[in-house]
Amino acid sequence: MDIQSGAVTDMSCLTEDDVVECEDLLGQIRTYDYNVDGVLVKRAYDYCCLMHGDQRRKSGAPYYSHPIAVAKLVADKELHVSIIVGALLHDLLEDTEVSYGDLLEEFGMDIANIVHGVSKLSMLRLNTSSDQQTANFQKLILALEQDDRVILVKLADRLHNMKTIGHLEATKRRRIAKETMEFYAPIAEQLGLNSWREELEDLAFRVLYPRARQNVLQYIEKLRTSDTADGSRPASVVERVRSEVELMIRQKGIGQTLVESREKRPFSIWRKMQRGIKDYSSVFDIYGVRIIARGDHSEDNVYVILGAIHRHWPAVPNRFKDYISSPKPNGYRSVHTTVSYDRGQQVEIQIRTDRMHDTAEYGVAAHWLYRGGIHAPNPYSLDPSRWKSKLSRFVVERAHSGDLLKQLREEIQSKHVYCYTPKSDVVWLSAGSTFLDFAYELSPDIGDCAVGAVVNGRDLPLGSPVINGEHVTIITASEPFIDDRKKASANTTKARSQLEELEKKLAHRSAVELGRRSLQAFFAEHGKPITNNAIRTAAELLRIGSADELLRRIGNMKVRSSEVLSALYPEVPGIRKVVEKETGPQFMGLSSEWKHEIAACCNPVPGDRVVGVEMADSTVAVHAIDCDLLGSQDLDNWVDLAWHPGPYAITHPATITATLSNQPGVLGRVCTLIGEQRANISNLFISNRTRERFHFRIEIEVMDLRHLYNVIHAVGMDSGVINVGRFRQSCPAT
Repeated sequence: MDIQSGAVTDMSCLTEDDVVECEDLLGQIRTYDYNVDGVLVKRAYDYCCLMHGDQRRKSGAPYYSHPIAVAKLVADKELHVSIIVGALLHDLLEDTEVSYGDLLEEFGMDIANIVHGVSKLSMLRLNTSSDQQTANFQKLILALEQDDRVILVKLADRLHNMKTIGHLEATKRRRIAKETMEFYAPIAEQLGLNSWREELEDLAFRVLYPRARQNVLQYIEKLRTSDTADGSRPASVVERVRSEVELMIRQKGIGQTLVESREKRPFSIWRKMQRGIKDYSSVFDIYGVRIIARGDHSEDNVYVILGAIHRHWPAVPNRFKDYISSPKPNGYRSVHTTVSYDRGQQVEIQIRTDRMHDTAEYGVAAHWLYRGGIHAPNPYSLDPSRWKSKLSRFVVERAHSGDLLKQLREEIQSKHVYCYTPKSDVVWLSAGSTFLDFAYELSPDIGDCAVGAVVNGRDLPLGSPVINGEHVTIITASEPFIDDRKKASANTTKARSQLEELEKKLAHRSAVELGRRSLQAFFAEHGKPITNNAIRTAAELLRIGSADELLRRIGNMKVRSSEVLSALYPEVPGIRKVVEKETGPQFMGLSSEWKHEIAACCNPVPGDRVVGVEMADSTVAVHAIDCDLLGSQDLDNWVDLAWHPGPYAITHPATITATLSNQPGVLGRVCTLIGEQRANISNLFISNRTRERFHFRIEIEVMDLRHLYNVIHAVGMDSGVINVGRFRQSCPAT
């Protein structure tokens, strides 16, 4: 490897394997499946070689060497023969003249469907725009739902392609490696295929970050060759621990137990460093010991071995985890402990049964494992349908929440905590999750209505962190609600996404209710009834999709109540007149040939000092003298204006802002006070709300400036009004 340039020049471990002979492949399968259909495997092997014919890979090797190698990778996992045959045939539909009908006739529907599913996945371009990524990822999950064997073949296919990637040009190599790191490795981990996930990550790491990988390898080599405090080499320390554990197990009379040392892969070490751990204090951040108990009493033996280890070496506090009594969400079961070895050196030890190890290493593939020549179910593996349901639910819940794959990686890579429901069901959450996150994990309805939590008889706020092993009861209100405190309590992507949906839903509901009240008040003032049928009719007349949408627009000041009244009752005196005269009285200083319009940004009313700005089409826009927009206008276009003396025959729109205490009846009193001042409310708009207060914009119609400030003064006298004032909004220059 060229460290200076970062280019991958040493690809010696990524070369083509020699073509595996059919008898060797069959021999490997028979080591775990005595009754394998050898005729089927031989027929698929020969058909693969015949149909790929003289096709060659970039390395120059026969193309059929690739599907045969993929089949061997599947056989290495001791999986069902249907998956091996599917692997042998997986490229035929894409790269040869073989059709689905041909496969159906030769190998039957089961095998033909596996090959067809893999071919569809091969056509997905995952490194595309974010929207297309989401769509393609959903297709990938759909393929998994239909048959999990499809994704097993596809992952094995990608693994072999990564092993032989050195023969491709650099640009394509990096694209495939990036796709592997971002899509296929996370999928493998989500499915519990940890060994394949680790290998995929490390092969992609080799291509994408060659310098970083080389630095990690140099660091590992340094640890291997350096001396520990007692003068021995780290690897020999781990071997001594392993030997002493084996002796303890023999002394306990426990047979059929495998004890092995393990070393983390370079990418796993680098990722740990990227998370903030820049250095390692000992070799035991990289090495560990794993114990796999076998036999009829293997689960009992796990705890017997654990007791012997803790009597022999002191346990390191807060480093013991029992994932057997409380399995991880992906079905992982094991006991983890860290002990203090000679001279205080810490060693992590994992203890599990062979069936637990199968689930830990193979995940969903454990469902297709053979042991002792039979396809026996694993009591510790999750039902494949639960894996599929989990992934599908994840995609559905986050389909519209941005970077779907980023969220999947965050979900997979995060550490976890667990707690219990009142019925003692275990719920796993990302580390740092709060009780609100827990509530949303139970159901969106519970999260929407959650107001607090009860733990061990204590009332706690939603933002409190979940601690392992707690029994949690969520306190709910009768109706959904949201405020700033609740939004700050969400730590998981799922909870934040649900709160965004809740906020939209409540804003819509609030706007509809405000629109309904405003409309009812306006119609009552004009002596006209307003019914649900009338609102639906008005929506049709105004070409608005539904009655709710019309009310929402009224509540958000997009449609005036007067427009609804005018649409339903065009004969009502004064309504058309007001609409026609909305431009208001004439201004002094404005010549007769010029039209004018009141600027919506500042909404000046009689009594405000005003100035005109010449616009196109012989129009003058009338602004208040303190309008922010005037600063961007050319002084040469200004026109000196003044209101004609009153009284004025029509009203003028103005907007006030009011902050009200969240108490029953306050809004109703405010509306009454405005009416008592002989001002009309045309629209109400809630701009913000918390549990303690509401912030409103109220659009009213007044005669002049004095009338406006009389309204503001009257409203401000109410005890439930925290503050009130005139509202003006700046608008961009045109």
